[in-house]
Amino acid sequence: MLKQIISWNHRTIRDVKISDGSKQGTIQMTEKQVVELRKEMDKVVGLERTKVPAVTIKMWYVPVLELPESGGVMKGATLAVIRPTTVPVEKEDDVTLATGAFGEDFTAEAVRKLVHTNKSYTLEMNSF
Repeated sequence: MLKQIISWNHRTIRDVKISDGSKQGTIQMTEKQVVELRKEMDKVVGLERTKVPAVTIKMWYVPVLELPESGGVMKGATLAVIRPTTVPVEKEDDVTLATGAFGEDFTAEAVRKLVHTNKSYTLEMNSF
């Protein structure tokens, strides 16, 4: 869908910011990134779907998460970890991946607490 939006037929689009209805997820592209994607699209005949590998999505949610080490509280704390389905995963691997993405500030404490909660949701998605 993004490729159709920024195709050469819509040359006036210079940068893109797309968010979901609740403004929780956002994709943003600068003018340079839009131009690069258009050039890549020229190499491919037509606008075809990008094939997505099978992935496993694991999600944790806590309505109120207290962070005693950093002295904060997070409301609606949510963490999603997305991996290829073919990769076996240990609980600590999720912590390592997520803390590597966010760094070692208060979010690392939140990641550790979320992953070690007993309730998580898992979804497997195959290529379409």
